[in-house]
Formats: sequence, structure tokens, C-alpha cells
Amino acid sequence: MATFSYDIQDSLCYFIKDDLDNIWKLQLTGFDGSSTGGIFFNVEKIISSPINENKDITFQIYPNPSTNGFLTIINELNQVYENSSIKIFDANGRLIIDKKIVHSGFTVKKINIDKLDPGIYIVSLINGDKLIKKKLIIQ
Repeated sequence: MATFSYDIQDSLCYFIKDDLDNIWKLQLTGFDGSSTGGIFFNVEKIISSPINENKDITFQIYPNPSTNGFLTIINELNQVYENSSIKIFDANGRLIIDKKIVHSGFTVKKINIDKLDPGIYIVSLINGDKLIKKKLIIQ
């Protein structure tokens, strides 16, 4: 604060779930200062409310396609079973990443995919006897 300036973190964002189960990405892009109080945001709808009625297990991956860095996995689990996990498999079916899930409800998890080569991967969310898969493209 010695210079009376603000540092905007371009990589900092928030994920917000609204009443209709839509998920939005909110990112601060600018601030005019305390004299005007003007705050500027970039708002992006990244997930629309699910069409299916099965709300036991849903998840989305963001960004997709992705570059090396971090993959954000947004999930909503009404109940988390003992062996719930997120698994990433390569095109040959080899398990590359295995992360346990310990929280129920709406959660956001970042997974480091920096070491993955460009290609197509399968991201699986396993919760109890339920399994959902999504295709991930790394450029």
C-alpha cells in the first residue's frame, strides 16, 4: 500500500453456482480505485443446469481443450462414498492421475496436468457404484 496501487491477479477466479444450478466463472479485471469504487468483472457461464434428472453425480472439466497447467474439475456429489475418486486415463487406458474425493456437495478441485503430453484423455468421476466419463483434450 506504500504506492497506493492495487495488484490484479489475472489467474484468480471464482466459480459460482446460482439457484438454477448454472455455474459461472467470475474474474476481476479492473478497479478504478477508491475514489470512484468502480470494479470490473469478466463473467462467463461455463456450465448450464443439467438436463438430466439424476442429481446424484455430476461434474464438468474446465478448460477443455486445455493446455498444460491446471485442470479445474467442478463436481456436485450429494453423497461421497469411501472410494470416490477422479481418475485420468491416457488413450491407451493407462491410469495417469488418481485423486481421492473427500467432500460432498458443490466442490472445485484443481489438478496439475503440467506433465501430460498433448493428446486425448478420459477423465472419470467414480462415486460408489456410479461412473461418469468425460473426454479431455490437451493441446
